[in-house]
Amino acid sequence: MTGGPTINDKFPNLQGATQLQDDFDVYEYLGDFTPVCNTKLGQAALHKEKFTKCGTKLCGFSCNDSNSHKNLIKGIEVVTGGKVKFPLFCDPMYDAAVELSILDETNKDTKGLPLT
Repeated sequence: MTGGPTINDKFPNLQGATQLQDDFDVYEYLGDFTPVCNTKLGQAALHKEKFTKCGTKLCGFSCNDSNSHKNLIKGIEVVTGGKVKFPLFCDPMYDAAVELSILDETNKDTKGLPLT
């Protein structure tokens, strides 16, 4: 899947952790604790019922771990009033982000991980 999934592509079966145990559709965001992410995830949480009516299960995706996600969720509720009750996929080693072409695996930091 060069370039990541596009319309009508089958989404890859990602294996990984979330702060919840559930099936889901993926919603990508930049990273925990950035203003854009809090706003986007908070709005998704506030409109979760609309997604459910459309047969969509929400899931966030970032290159952070589940402890970071749990702390992020507390901040989102304070900032936006949205209660995140959907999973946030954890990809701290960036494997799924590279597979989905969200990050360029050739552009790495000093730890050998793709730059965010």
